[in-house]
Amino acid sequence: TVAIKNQTTTVSKTVNGEEAISASIGDTVNYQFSSPLPTTTGFDSTNKYNFTLTDTPGAGQTIKMDSQVENGTFAVYIDVNNNKTYDKDTDVRLSRVGTSNTSGTGYKLYDGNGTGLAGGENAVFTGNGTSVFVVDLTDYVSSSTYQESDYAGKNVVVQYEATITANAPTNGVTNTVEVNSQNAVAKDGTEITYGGFSFTKTDATSNDLTGAKFAIKNANDTYLKQENGLWKAVANATDSTRGGDVDKDGVETATFTYNGLADGTYTVEETQAPTGY
Repeated sequence: TVAIKNQTTTVSKTVNGEEAISASIGDTVNYQFSSPLPTTTGFDSTNKYNFTLTDTPGAGQTIKMDSQVENGTFAVYIDVNNNKTYDKDTDVRLSRVGTSNTSGTGYKLYDGNGTGLAGGENAVFTGNGTSVFVVDLTDYVSSSTYQESDYAGKNVVVQYEATITANAPTNGVTNTVEVNSQNAVAKDGTEITYGGFSFTKTDATSNDLTGAKFAIKNANDTYLKQENGLWKAVANATDSTRGGDVDKDGVETATFTYNGLADGTYTVEETQAPTGY
């Protein structure tokens, strides 16, 4: 057994390039995590160097797991230029191999039970805060091809897209990653938050006025609509228009509540006044 000393095990994770962001429920965000590849001199296919990256997506997001090498949004690559931006002309995008493949030609992708995950065009992974997916590079970094390269010390980067879903917790969405480099462990994580506001339509003497309708737009003058808990852009105020909140008896009220929105400035426009006004 060979013990490699003086290697620093680190991992870094971002969402849209930051450790923490604000986003709206329904938005698609871009995750990326990276860790330096280890020096594995003295290890081989019979004495492997363990190198895995375990990601734990929090509840309220679905991960796009399309890992097709050419066009897939789930990508694992060696950042040759050290700029954490995939450049197909210089960086090395690794292929995904099956869980039983020990050739060392790519990475394995499986769940917490070691079961391979679907990686086709429509494949998704649903985050719940406990289920994990593992990017396993053990065979790759133990191979002679890797050891003969100059990749040790360069970052391996994993990037993917995720959509914030309607069942996202009210206190935000978290996401963590752990690297295990021959039993040396490091962790990092990200956070997505969102907010909201409400108001009540009243007359001059503060009596509630039902029957009004409002549209909402963001600071870019893009009208928004919430459907099934998800925010989306719409073409105009008519498409954005909605009535007041509905109470427990199904009766429309004079209160308008807007939750699950990214931090920012929003404008509400009255598109229909209450009857008689």
